[in-house]
Amino acid sequence: MATIPSLCLVGVRKDQLDSFGKPRFLGQLQSQFRGRDLKGEGRPVLIRNVPYPDHIRDLQNQYGREYVQFYYVDDPLMKAMKQAGINLKFLQLVFGPPEGADVYATITLPAEYWD
Repeated sequence: MATIPSLCLVGVRKDQLDSFGKPRFLGQLQSQFRGRDLKGEGRPVLIRNVPYPDHIRDLQNQYGREYVQFYYVDDPLMKAMKQAGINLKFLQLVFGPPEGADVYATITLPAEYWD
């Protein structure tokens, strides 16, 4: 029986963006894992964002206007962010493919995050 993947919806506040409007957590993770020798054991993680204004407004109405961007991340990425001291607000656990989300970035994480 196949398992249904779950994702975490996280919200990003304006103060968590860089001067270009990009989420700082992405740069922090990229710099943490850049150049790290994964010895072929790393696995890519997709970071999905919610790019559509209507969907963003719906999420803001549900979770608060302080969140200006929303992302779907999986459990290994949540573990990596926690270990890196990145604190994003967990808003909802989503089962199955997220609606209204596009792939924003890919980061390769070491095998230790996949346990």
